[in-house]
Amino acid sequence: MKKILLFLPLLALLGCSEDFLDLAPQSQVSLETFYQSAADFRTATNAAYAALQSNDLYGNTFHHLAEVPADNVSVQNPGGAGRVQMSEIDLFIHAPTNASIQNFFSGSYLAIQRSNLVLDRIGPVTMPDALKNQFIGEAKFLRALNYFNLVRLFGDVPLVLTEIKDAQEGYGFSRSPAAEVYKQILDDLKDAESKLPVAYTGSDIGRATQGAAKTLLGKVYLTQKDFPQAVAKLKEVVDGRTYDLAPQYRDNFDPAKSNNVGHRESIFEVQYKTGGLGEGSGYTTGSAPPNGPLTLTGVGIGNGGFMLPTNDAVLSYARTDPRRTANLDSIRINGQMNVYVKKYLQPQYGSIPFNANDSDMNFPVLRYADLLLMYAEALNEVNGPNAVAYDAVNRVRRRAYGVTNASVDLPANLSKADFALAVENERRWELAFEGHRWFDLVRTGRALPVMTGKGFQMKPFHVLFPIPQSEIDINPKITQNAGY
Repeated sequence: MKKILLFLPLLALLGCSEDFLDLAPQSQVSLETFYQSAADFRTATNAAYAALQSNDLYGNTFHHLAEVPADNVSVQNPGGAGRVQMSEIDLFIHAPTNASIQNFFSGSYLAIQRSNLVLDRIGPVTMPDALKNQFIGEAKFLRALNYFNLVRLFGDVPLVLTEIKDAQEGYGFSRSPAAEVYKQILDDLKDAESKLPVAYTGSDIGRATQGAAKTLLGKVYLTQKDFPQAVAKLKEVVDGRTYDLAPQYRDNFDPAKSNNVGHRESIFEVQYKTGGLGEGSGYTTGSAPPNGPLTLTGVGIGNGGFMLPTNDAVLSYARTDPRRTANLDSIRINGQMNVYVKKYLQPQYGSIPFNANDSDMNFPVLRYADLLLMYAEALNEVNGPNAVAYDAVNRVRRRAYGVTNASVDLPANLSKADFALAVENERRWELAFEGHRWFDLVRTGRALPVMTGKGFQMKPFHVLFPIPQSEIDINPKITQNAGY
């Protein structure tokens, strides 16, 4: 049975306005009377997780910024509701007034505020030390994840590390240098790593673990090009043997196998639960073709079209690669052939969403295949393509093809540059449409040559998104990224 981290109803006191600068909680409930018990902090910590569920973050908008700018995804029906903003990002004509950009920025700071509430108020509250450490570790992991997304997308961002109790406090923040933001991310993750448990049981399954903190640490080091540290941290996870590749690639996307039911590949997932409870994902059906039939979406026609594969992405797969058919498919609608992202459409797993915006499918943020490929990339940067790096990539390839022999392994004796490109390609095929491709291209310095080489009108400054104009309008200390 699928284990779901059930998020308790959110307290109004944990809400905030659209702009991060107005983060003062709005409620008739007294903050001073609420944060008094372990149960209260469980609810508050659950609210920090729930922020990830929202359409402003992983429920929808994360993909506008992490997938749409890259070469895997195109936007169809750009005139449709909410798709103008995505089309602007797709074409590199987005402006600081783009609603998707604003929503992600403010949604991230709402999530950070919820982590800060936990961290600021938990100290004097009596509860078992292990439980207090767990809540602190979870809050720091979540804060680090949100800041990691922000700094990768926007560069310098305001570094807010305490609960904002009055709107006026927000006007005192300017953009902190990216180096300071990264230092805080590392500090948070190191502390989370020391406090989080290795695993959970029962209804707690799905919460951030020590392995999740280690893996995210490794990804941060890799992004910073601190390759020796990335190798060391990712090796800890590999050597710990807590995680492993799922028997089949599709197991990672089957709602019935979320949270490592029947496998050990998942490291951290954003949790969703269907049923009209406000905890379902609004993302998954968007990858269906426009006006896709009930057999694809499970919730009628009229959905989809906001994240469809490019021809380049389709053709990049070897025809013999099973991930091609696991991730992609085509269907004729009104006489026109439509290629679409298949991996998130639930009917193929026998799971039906409650409605178009209420999917039961968790979103994989960190999984073991991602870790192995990061490990190979970092090893290559430190030592060149040694045997351990080859093994990491080949494990992913063999699982994908369903073989146990060397028939699908990478060619031997690749140069360092060729091996790096092989890893990049493998990440494209393995992690397609999971929010990695744009970050991979930017991290390796390949975004501009790859995108312009494929005819996109990208400029050098597009490696960062603009700071939302609304934030600049309400706080003169907030400056704009160059080029916008």
